[in-house]
Amino acid sequence: MASSCRPRTAPRPRHPPLQGEYQATRVSRGTGADLDFSGWYAQAAWTLTGEARPYLGNRGYFDGIRPAHNFGSDGWGAFEVALRLSSIDLSDGNINGGSERNATAALNWYLNQYLRASFNVVKVLEVDGGPMDGDEPTVFQARLQFAY
Repeated sequence: MASSCRPRTAPRPRHPPLQGEYQATRVSRGTGADLDFSGWYAQAAWTLTGEARPYLGNRGYFDGIRPAHNFGSDGWGAFEVALRLSSIDLSDGNINGGSERNATAALNWYLNQYLRASFNVVKVLEVDGGPMDGDEPTVFQARLQFAY
């Protein structure tokens, strides 16, 4: 059985340039001691074209960006840049999953309210323990997302 706690904060509900989250998970095992794992992230994001990311208070999360001018005949959509630092620790007791810390730079292009192209560069800053001990790769990611 696992239980998890995930407090999250974003100081400006209407247009949050800063956001962070900490997660702690306890795994109760039938044999052996309970295990504790944790992770966190802090990020800053800015919409270059001025759109705000609305907060849906009744649901407890931020909605997607809706471009003021969709890509095509009336504009280029919305552009967002973001920086993120995150860490996770998956080692406790006799489990050596390792810990990892990384930094991400992102460019998001919202063509309209349903279609987003994302481009990320993730630099692993440190891996300590686990099967990938000492590896520090750089990952380039691209994604086209349809959401409705």
